[in-house]
Amino acid sequence: MRNNNLIFTIATDNPIFNDSTLFNIKKNINFSGISIDSRTIQSNEIFIALKGSNFNGSDYAQQAIENGASAVIIDKKNPEITTPMIVTNNCFTMLQNFAQYHRQLNKGKFIAVTGSFGKTTTKNMLKESLAASNIKVYATKDNLNNHIGLPLTIANNPLDTKYSVIETAMSSAGEIDSKSKLVKPDIAIITGVGITHGENFKTADDIACTKAEVFNHLSEEGIAIIGEFGYSIKKTIEIAKLHPKVKKLITYGFAMHNDIQIISLKPVDINNMLVRVRLFNKEISYQTATLNESIAMNSLALLAVAEAQNLNLEPILFAIHKFQPTIGRGTLFIKKLPNGIANIIDESYNTGPESIVNGIKTLCNMAAVKKGRKILVISNLSEFGQFESTAYSMIGEYINNVDLVYLVGKKFKKYIPKNIVHKIFNNAEDMANGLANIIQNNDNILIKGARIMQLDKAIDILLNPS
Repeated sequence: MRNNNLIFTIATDNPIFNDSTLFNIKKNINFSGISIDSRTIQSNEIFIALKGSNFNGSDYAQQAIENGASAVIIDKKNPEITTPMIVTNNCFTMLQNFAQYHRQLNKGKFIAVTGSFGKTTTKNMLKESLAASNIKVYATKDNLNNHIGLPLTIANNPLDTKYSVIETAMSSAGEIDSKSKLVKPDIAIITGVGITHGENFKTADDIACTKAEVFNHLSEEGIAIIGEFGYSIKKTIEIAKLHPKVKKLITYGFAMHNDIQIISLKPVDINNMLVRVRLFNKEISYQTATLNESIAMNSLALLAVAEAQNLNLEPILFAIHKFQPTIGRGTLFIKKLPNGIANIIDESYNTGPESIVNGIKTLCNMAAVKKGRKILVISNLSEFGQFESTAYSMIGEYINNVDLVYLVGKKFKKYIPKNIVHKIFNNAEDMANGLANIIQNNDNILIKGARIMQLDKAIDILLNPS
């Protein structure tokens, strides 16, 4: 949130200050939001000085004041500060306290979105569809979904928001439970459960159980919406069916037993996909503005929310057709060639076996329209731990559908079918330079990889050759 107007007020005798000492404050603190960055703080925001392994935000309190902070929350008294100052032992706890207090004040509906894949895109699609319905909506900015970003998001939520869409990430057991406790969602969405972050879990069911922690703090409304996608999703659905907080369960996917089912996906042209869906007992059709199958899958979560909240479908379907994925999450780029064009799908932000398989399906959809080669660029996987070989095997089954594979890193090599031409490169730059030399007219290229492999650099090289 960035609003210089003083829209929040908190009294100095509020219990969140019980373990703190207040200076230069009379009765109330008026502020426009919370910031943890002294460089980007805006007028009238409160600066909370978090401490990291190599820094202490309290050392930058004066800079925050110079940049417009209305008050500072720090862990050591600074006699030079004349602005309202709150001294506390733990600034991170104070950030959580502000989030809890703010959540209590907000009477709108809260939607928590989690999952091994698709959560950021689903969050963005929900935000746009609710806005298209003329509903005041607030959502997690970018991917501020961790233990700091989530409470910061809630603490900055305008109190007149009707729907808040909060993205919730995790890398270990217990994380989602603590975040769900802050969100207190009315609706919990799990977009799918795979084996990402497997390095921190013993079994795939452990991952499923951790995702299901989002149900632990559901409100009395108790709506659970689950995408039946991924390696471990059946365990999550079992938990939801028995969870005392879940009052209503909606599942979506490709199966006939799902409440919302994709009947068919049909490419219309390079920019449009026709989606036929069974929405409980009726059939509807709509288009997505991309051939990316993940977008069609994520769109079902929007239909589930609309059904659960009795919202008008028309503006939501309109928003789905307008939706474009963000950079690195399925953006389509057209590369001009001397003799034509090539189509490049940028999915360089992150990866997992399920999203890679969906990416390959998208590549095939595009090739069905453009009749060109299917080239898969893929990097080593990361964060899969003991599930790494399982992840590679899942992807290897689908690689037969492509014409050429460019690998960044060597781990994938033994999972590539022998009949598929492939080349191995040590880094993204070398791969991009090699790929640039062989691109032909109407080639369809999917670039998919872990962020640590920096495949976004390959996109830049291919689109902006020196």
